[in-house]
Amino acid sequence: MKKLLFILPGPVRPEIVQERNRFFHLGKYFVGDIIQPSWECDREFLRRLPDAIPNFRYHLTYSSDMHPVLKFFWDLVYCLWVGFCVRISSGRYDAIVTYGLTKTALVGYILKW
Repeated sequence: MKKLLFILPGPVRPEIVQERNRFFHLGKYFVGDIIQPSWECDREFLRRLPDAIPNFRYHLTYSSDMHPVLKFFWDLVYCLWVGFCVRISSGRYDAIVTYGLTKTALVGYILKW
């Protein structure tokens, strides 16, 4: 299977219902990781998330309560750190998908090398 990395810019809560979750459908053909800023969620939701998207792993930044300037740099460094750690542990990605023009695009550009 091809390995994908998704870097998402906003704290949008993923859909738990599998039929409405894009990563569930992509998981039939791909494996990979998703890096995303966190949202307000409970433990029950986090427990059910791996069942909703079985072939992707979520990496949350937990930066929703930070000051906007600090949040930008925290998300940037966190995305780079997680991307490099996952790349070292399980190899290069076949494709990196970024949603956004600034922070996520910069991280994707750096991680592609």
